[in-house]
Order: sequence, then structure tokens, then C-alpha cells
Amino acid sequence: MKLSLDALNNDRFVPESNGEDLSSGYLQVPAGSVMLLTETGIQEGNIVEKGVFASSLTSSTQLPVPQVCVV
Repeated sequence: MKLSLDALNNDRFVPESNGEDLSSGYLQVPAGSVMLLTETGIQEGNIVEKGVFASSLTSSTQLPVPQVCVV
């Protein structure tokens, strides 16, 4: 998955509740999955609170997926 500032600030990385609907997120994958995230698309700009949260998730050891590699 290619990360970008726009994706961090606007996309869903974890499931979100929208009223009575539940929307999936990029990091909602089956156990045992391996994800490869690349930071090459990130450029200068402002990161909002949602982007900071998403960024922390991609480097967290508490993810439900056992292996995440950020390059």
C-alpha cells in the first residue's frame, strides 16, 4: 500500500461507525496477513489529527496483523 499525506488525512485505516453503518478500513485484514506499506508518496504538508492517528497505527506493535513492514 502506497501511503500519501492525503491518504493518511482522509482514508479509513480502521473500521469507523457512521450512524448505523460500519465502514471497513485498510488495516482490517485476516490474521496472519502481511502488509507492505511504502512512504515514498508522502510529501510536505499539514497532517491533521486523523492522519496522526493513522500514522501511529502503521508503526504500532498493537496492530491485529502480526507483520507490517513500512519501507
